[in-house]
Amino acid sequence: MVVGLLLPLLVVVAGCGGGGKSCPSYVLEPAISNDPGDVFRQCGPVDIVIVMDTSGSMDDEAEGLCESLDGIISELTGFGLTELRLLKWGITQDGTSDQFSGTGEFACLTDNVRDVFGDPEVPGIPGRLLDESESDEDWGHAVAIVSEYGSDGDYPNFQWRADAIRIIIPISDEGPDLGSPPDTPDDTAAITNAISFAKANGVIVAPIIAAEAEPETAEHGRRLAEETGGMAVRSTDQSITMGQLIYDIVFVACGGTLDQPAAPGSPGSTMLVTAGRDGGVYSLNTSTGSASLIVGTPISGGGTGEVLTHVSSLVYNEEVSRLWAGTGGQADNYGSIYRIDASGLATFLADDTDEADAIAGLTQHRATRSIFGMEGDHDDVLAINNLTGTALEFADSIGDINESGNALTFVGDRLYLASGEELLELDTFSGEPTKVADLTLTGFPSSTDVDFNIISMTTRPSDNTVFAILMDQENSGKNTYLCTINLSTGLVTNIGPTGPRVGGIAWVPVGYFNSN
Repeated sequence: MVVGLLLPLLVVVAGCGGGGKSCPSYVLEPAISNDPGDVFRQCGPVDIVIVMDTSGSMDDEAEGLCESLDGIISELTGFGLTELRLLKWGITQDGTSDQFSGTGEFACLTDNVRDVFGDPEVPGIPGRLLDESESDEDWGHAVAIVSEYGSDGDYPNFQWRADAIRIIIPISDEGPDLGSPPDTPDDTAAITNAISFAKANGVIVAPIIAAEAEPETAEHGRRLAEETGGMAVRSTDQSITMGQLIYDIVFVACGGTLDQPAAPGSPGSTMLVTAGRDGGVYSLNTSTGSASLIVGTPISGGGTGEVLTHVSSLVYNEEVSRLWAGTGGQADNYGSIYRIDASGLATFLADDTDEADAIAGLTQHRATRSIFGMEGDHDDVLAINNLTGTALEFADSIGDINESGNALTFVGDRLYLASGEELLELDTFSGEPTKVADLTLTGFPSSTDVDFNIISMTTRPSDNTVFAILMDQENSGKNTYLCTINLSTGLVTNIGPTGPRVGGIAWVPVGYFNSN
């Protein structure tokens, strides 16, 4: 998933040129089209320095980086970016360091910032050095060093080319000053200092923040990107390789545009479906709320005959054109993802119980096709691989949120959460929630006003109307209603009772359950 795009087409270098420093001379014009060949052919020289945190928690990101870089470099040059220089460094260690020698870890990191610049002092912070044993996570300071000393003729091991677009890509899961915790005054100062020297030397900074990072780390990365004209990305979508993230960063730096808005669906081209507690698949009448059985046999696991009776969430995954289901905490197969085919056959995809007892709130961004979910009855946000179904915790303890409900839906680029009796918006980069409104009810039986949960939400593709399933807790959760939610006011309007007790809801193409 790519988030946080901010890129100026004309880079103005404030304060550059003093002290014999080399300054970038390029003026990047808008690409004549968004075709990769057009974007990269007009781009000119590009210098990229990857600066990677080499702490133990970064093994997966390092493996992904090393496995995918050669292919991405070939792809970039094949599209016409022929003047590309890409350097892969650690901060104080690299693939040849003693602790990594012979292990293959961080093998593609050919050097490190500390050695390239000869044990340098961090510019702007007198006396602050990169300590070999403690500074392997000092990515904020590394950005300042590479930005400043790469423009200073006193450091022959690396100099930015004067006519090149200059990009630094720090990769980390910890704070920018000595790692954890990421919310100290020194972390904020490190980012402020890095911004100053990046801007002074015409450097675009595009951090890749690991999915497991704390929200404060994500915010540091976003601030650094926004202030230097770059983009910040977070490696939450496991189906996107580290190399693809770097490709996207370069594509945007060269004037391309990512994440074109998905076209709205045509009215009547989709139908609203739900899963019942009896294992049936039902269509929902959007005028009355009533549920009608559309699959004659219960949803059952392939080869096991196991009926999925506790489907807590559904999403139509446009990446693979199949309906997916997340199972709830009361199911025998709890915390799992299944694919539901046209016949109602449920094929097991992933056991996500390491991350969640229940998979609630499945929803997909229609442009990027990134899938998010919630850990049922808790406040952890999950990123779901849109090919395999495996879940990765994206943000935990996202706020002081009532733990009941946890329904999610995308409306355009905005991710909404109904939790308890509150409607919130979730930041898809940090996972932080912002309250939108209190949920208030209209048109329901009076008993429903006392205790209710929004257990699932979905957005109609043709007009962005948000539909939801409300469960009346006053009757042991046996009554469920189809309703709509006003995203400005939080007003929940009853359409009608569903009849059978149901769980997740999703829009699927008309005819999906008649296809093979």
